[in-house]
Amino acid sequence: MILYLKHNDMTYYNLHTHDLSLSTDRKLSICNLPYKNSFTSPDAYPGVYFSAGIHPWHIASTDPMSLTSQLSRIAESPQLLAIGECGLDKLTDTPIDIQITIFKQQIEIAENSKKPMIIHCVKAFNELIKLRKETAARQEWIIHGFRGKPQLATELIQHGFRISIGHKFNSETARIIPLHRLFLETDDSNIDIETVYRQIAEIRQIPENELIISISTNFSELFDLSR
Repeated sequence: MILYLKHNDMTYYNLHTHDLSLSTDRKLSICNLPYKNSFTSPDAYPGVYFSAGIHPWHIASTDPMSLTSQLSRIAESPQLLAIGECGLDKLTDTPIDIQITIFKQQIEIAENSKKPMIIHCVKAFNELIKLRKETAARQEWIIHGFRGKPQLATELIQHGFRISIGHKFNSETARIIPLHRLFLETDDSNIDIETVYRQIAEIRQIPENELIISISTNFSELFDLSR
């Protein structure tokens, strides 16, 4: 979910959350669109922005082919700003080759709809980087909830990825990610997004307003929030 909060004429953007209740008069949310056997229609939540994708954890318990077909249709919705979260996870039971097949289908949807991807990746970064090269994807790929070391972050950035971090992170990594490649998020935690901004600003030893403005610029580059 992508979220913003109005505070002293500044906007706090949250790349990814699962909390639909964040939509209030003071908050505009882009939420991970709920699904089980089918995706919830974005029309059910007027005024809310979403991302939608097939998570690798859920491939075995759903019909991914049906969900992929649905995703192709809803990807054109102006409420849907990104494809995801989706990706690769070697700690789940679904074989990695099946995960890659489903992920490739979602890459195609992202390319066709010209929307960035919000990516979940666990112990499969080599495969992910290889796919980025093989598919020659033109849309932005954002690694969400990144907790890895600075060396991995640097490698991902060199291959064109953007990185989003939440309240759990490697402090040195949070310091070295270029601001123009950085996003912040709350994911499924109860931590307020403003707290995450304060933490990162303190670690980077920069004014919080500078961080807010930088991430606001990143959002304006990737997402159309005007509709």
